[in-house]
Amino acid sequence: MKKIIAGLVLFSFISAPTACIAQTTEQEEVKAPVWEEYVPEKYQNPISFPDKKKNITELSVGIALTDLLVTAPIGIPMIVHATTKIKNQGWYEKKKIYDKGLIEAQSITNPTEKKAFYENLKKQCNLTEKRRKKQLKKMAKKKSA
Repeated sequence: MKKIIAGLVLFSFISAPTACIAQTTEQEEVKAPVWEEYVPEKYQNPISFPDKKKNITELSVGIALTDLLVTAPIGIPMIVHATTKIKNQGWYEKKKIYDKGLIEAQSITNPTEKKAFYENLKKQCNLTEKRRKKQLKKMAKKKSA
């Protein structure tokens, strides 16, 4: 029993330095998340629409106009236009947070802190891994076509 314990202790001392070296080399290569990999193509360069009340009003009027058969051809494009503007404004706000975060991340030297900062930045901007995979698939399809 003593030989087994001594062997395990010796093995842990031998393997520990190599594990630490592998971790430090992985941590040194922390890369910033790429905006284009997470965001749909039409929102990659978002435009600011500062009058949010106007966009919501346009959406409400569009919904009301779709109630009647005669005014539906007017209401449906209003809904589409208003929702696009509202989504664009949302992506614009996220892009501002993302850009500020990238500037802040340049001052961080510790790789683990930088990685944690990037994870927090992705959470703030709602940049999920599911969205990234979907966008990368679309980008690969576009390149192959």
